[in-house]
Amino acid sequence: MGAATATRRAKVLVIDDDRDQVAALECLLALEGIDVASATNADDGVRKAREDCPDVILLDVLLAPRSGIEVYRELRSDPALRNTRILIVTALKEKIHEDRFAPELEGCWEADGFLDKPVEPESLVERIRELVNGVTSSFGTSPPCAK
Repeated sequence: MGAATATRRAKVLVIDDDRDQVAALECLLALEGIDVASATNADDGVRKAREDCPDVILLDVLLAPRSGIEVYRELRSDPALRNTRILIVTALKEKIHEDRFAPELEGCWEADGFLDKPVEPESLVERIRELVNGVTSSFGTSPPCAK
């Protein structure tokens, strides 16, 4: 008999200061067979990203003590996280697009996607699966957290 191959479950990190949003996303993703970790502030989110090596990070823009844009820049500048996919999830999507060229937003346009809050569950799960399977990403199909 051949060796059984185990399918690795996708790992997602949710970084959002809205605890209700985090709980809802944790429940949804767990029901879809996705491993979920979460952080409710920017600093914990960066720490967990480095510790957990998620496949995908769902990142809110309005965080404390630093903004999600600052967190995005820090994550993208970390060589170990260069293959981690990042989805910006925010209620400010329209505002962000209106201010696309605002200096404080520079650099976040390479994110792997933007999703509006409230998030449509089916769209979110589909987008995560696409990113995990390498369907659409500017970072290729390498595993996350290259060491």
